[in-house]
Parts: sequence; C-alpha cells; structure tokens
Amino acid sequence: MSQPKKNRGRLLAGTIIVVITIALLVVFLQRTTDEAADTAQQSHRQPIPVELDTVQTMDMERTIRGLGTLQARSEVTLRPEVAGRIESRHFREGSLVEAGDVLFKIDDEKLRLQYDARQAGVRATRAALQDARQNFERQQQLRERGVASQDELDRARTAYERATAELERMEAETAVTLAQLNDTTIVAPFTGIVAHRQVDTGTFVSTADSLVTIYKLDPIDITFSVPERHMGQVQEGQQVQVTVTAYPGEYFAGEVTYVSPAVSQASRTFLVKAELDNEEGRLKPGAFATAQVTVSSHRDRMVVPQEALVATRQGYSIFVVDEDSTAQRQEVSTGMRQGDLVEILEGLEPGQTIVRLGHMRLEDGNQVRNVDEES
Repeated sequence: MSQPKKNRGRLLAGTIIVVITIALLVVFLQRTTDEAADTAQQSHRQPIPVELDTVQTMDMERTIRGLGTLQARSEVTLRPEVAGRIESRHFREGSLVEAGDVLFKIDDEKLRLQYDARQAGVRATRAALQDARQNFERQQQLRERGVASQDELDRARTAYERATAELERMEAETAVTLAQLNDTTIVAPFTGIVAHRQVDTGTFVSTADSLVTIYKLDPIDITFSVPERHMGQVQEGQQVQVTVTAYPGEYFAGEVTYVSPAVSQASRTFLVKAELDNEEGRLKPGAFATAQVTVSSHRDRMVVPQEALVATRQGYSIFVVDEDSTAQRQEVSTGMRQGDLVEILEGLEPGQTIVRLGHMRLEDGNQVRNVDEES
C-alpha cells in the first residue's frame, strides 16, 4: 500500500477515536447533571429543621423607664428637750423601732425632786386658798349684818384673789416640771429605722445636741428622671415597678405621686416621684433604682416572639406553617413591644403556628419539621 493511503487510514482512525471519546464524555456529563438535579430536588423536598411557636394573646403594657434614688418618706434627727446626762439607750443601730418605743433615758433625779417639791407647794397653796376663801365668805356675812367694815371685806377679798393666783402659778410650774420630767424619756416619733447614734451612755447633752436620726421607710419614695419626650405621658396615679441591684429580678410595686411641671435644661429630663410599699423595710434610702411607669394598657393583644420577625423592605414578615407543615411568608404589621414579645396588629390570627427560629433558610412552600418535637 502506498504511503498516502496509510496516512489517510490513520487520520480516519484517529477521528473515529476522538468522536467516540467526545460522545462518551457527553453521556457522562449528562448523567452527572441529571444526578445532581435529582439530588437537589430531593434535598429541596426534605423538611427544613426549624423551631415553631404559636400566636398567643395577652394583655400588654406600654412602659417608660427612668433611673433614680430611693428616699425616706420622713427623716428626723432627735434632740433632747431637756439637758442632762444620758442614763440609758434602748435600741440597736440599724434596727426597726415602733412609734413610741423608748430610745434614750436622761437622768431625771433632780427633776423628780423638783417635781415632788412643787407638788408639795401646790398642796400647801391649795390649803391656804381654802382658808382665804372661808375668811372672805365670813367677812361677806359680817358685812351684811353690819359687824365688819368695808375695809376688812376688801382685805379678805384681796387675800383670796392672791391665794387663787398663787395656786394657779404653782400648778403651772408643776405642770412644766412634769413635762420636763416626761421629756427625759426620748421616744420614736414614728415607726422607722434608727441610724448611727451620735451620743453614748453617760454623755451630758444639751437641747442643741443631736442624738440619733430616724428614717421612715414605709412607704418609701423613689425620685427618678424621665426624658422630656415623655412629658405629658407620665401622670399621678400611674403604676410603677421598681428594681434595685440588691434584689435582682425582683419587682417592687408603687404609684406615681408627683410629676414635675418643669424640664431640666441641663439634662433635658423631668423629675417623677413615686411611693412604694416597704412594710418589711428591705428598701433602703440612697439605693440606686430603676423605675418602669405603666402609661397605657392593652387587653387581648396578639403577640409573637421578636425572633420570629423577618425584616423586609416593607417592614416585617413571618413564616406561617399550615397543617401539612408547609411554610408560607406572611406580611405583618407590628405594634407595642414588651420584653421579647411583639404585638401583631395585622397579618396573623391567634392560634396560628409560626416559625420562631430557622426562617433564614426558608422560602415560600418549603416543608419544615419542628426540632423541638425531636428532642
């Protein structure tokens, strides 16, 4: 065979091999593409794991927060009414005392002797007055019979009037001494907490010396600041919930008693005062506190967890799950927020099942499964 014929045979054989190779490659790629499509379709049909929740209804409250300080309703520093030596003390610092409880006793020996002497003087003056009265009455009778002179009657009348005045003076001085004697016993003017004492037993005190300070803690007040944008929303009589760092997670109930009519130019806030029940005395003056004022209440509102919301350009949407476990996106209108709950104004119905977590991978029509039921 000639050389040209051999070359054409080889070229034809090579061409056939290339064609067969390309055909096999096309078949392989087509099969791979079909398998991938089948796999993707099967994956699309498999339920997507999510956490579900239910649209609930509840009463919601709109609150305004403020920061402030607890203050005693009354604060009184006691001073003695009489000078003397502190004989005894009858309280423990920081303890609760009732109104009328004895706090201090001042030595009353001298006043008691003085009181006894004045009482004796009153008795003597009362006897002298009795004699003067009888003499005056006798002189009146004698004068009527013409036996006594007018001068004698006038002297008897003057003696009687002087004895009356002397008795009144002695009784007044005795009353003053008795009051001073009573003032040697210093009592609590109201129920409260006694602070640090400023005198010790044996100390001589004057009427200018401070003895101890008492704080009236039930009720106790809180004064707090509120941003000026809420001016007009906070009113007297509204309910307040107060928290303090000493009792985390615990709320103390109260009521607004005062709203300042002026806004501070420096802080752009206004002051609010509320009264709190403090029967057990757990809240202390000077403590830092956070107040929440309830400015409005709404009954039977639809609510969902805040994490169920999906942000969109128009607002928010939520995936609603039907009885076939199919998720559908639903546009919603939101309202108030309370904690981690959001009020739903439109778009849902109470009792509907919604996707709470896992909605970032969802599209309309996806099948879902509740992972909470698997645990």
